[in-house]
Amino acid sequence: MKTMYYVCEYEQYPIYEPAEGGYYYTGTELVRHKKTRSLKKARRWLREWARDYYEWEEELTEGARKYIDNANNHIYYTTKYIGDGMEWHIETAFGKHERGYVPYC
Repeated sequence: MKTMYYVCEYEQYPIYEPAEGGYYYTGTELVRHKKTRSLKKARRWLREWARDYYEWEEELTEGARKYIDNANNHIYYTTKYIGDGMEWHIETAFGKHERGYVPYC
């Protein structure tokens, strides 16, 4: 059986936790995805989506940073603000980088 690859785009958003005086942390929401059986095609889509977003956003946000991992399977776009960025991942388990509110224990 051949492996299925998902190219997923996640948008970051800030989450406020009022415990211990209050603090913010980042949540991620899946906004779009594509499915393929080819890792080569998945990497091409990953780079294309990130490049398109980065070129558009570069004009709007000063001090933004782009991080690419060594395996070419993740790209992160961050700013100096918590929850203001994007992530692109190639995954074999659909939606595994989606994160939301985590209760303080």
